[in-house]
Amino acid sequence: MYKIKIIIILLFLCAILERLYLLPIYISLDTKPSGIRSAIYLAKSIAHHANADIELCCEEMEYENNASIVSISTEIDKSSFTINVFLNQKLRDEFLKYNQNHTKDVHYRPCFVKGQYYVVCEAIVTHNKKYIPPIQEEKYYHQFPGETLEYTKD
Repeated sequence: MYKIKIIIILLFLCAILERLYLLPIYISLDTKPSGIRSAIYLAKSIAHHANADIELCCEEMEYENNASIVSISTEIDKSSFTINVFLNQKLRDEFLKYNQNHTKDVHYRPCFVKGQYYVVCEAIVTHNKKYIPPIQEEKYYHQFPGETLEYTKD
């Protein structure tokens, strides 16, 4: 009876850790996400490959039931990046086109790596709405897996 209780407790702990995305579950980077859960595991796998910090269990996430994009914040040595995972390639291509057409915007952040179902971009982290930090984290771009994207820095 004691062994059964231990097994049940371990299974319960694994279920809780999985729901908080704390288990070391990593998937192939060319996996097509079928929903939010698999999209989050893809983002977690990308961050793991780049040695980036990601705190999914503590991140406030709100998504619509039919969400097509999952954006996860990640950090390398206090440099912030956003991993955008798309549930289809068409939406990814539209996202990239929009990003390329808005390079003159004040809040422009370059997207520097793309995969089959994801795009990694630099993120804005500031508490001052009047100050937009310059784009300067290129030293970490090579750590993220995927095809390198060209961007203009104006």
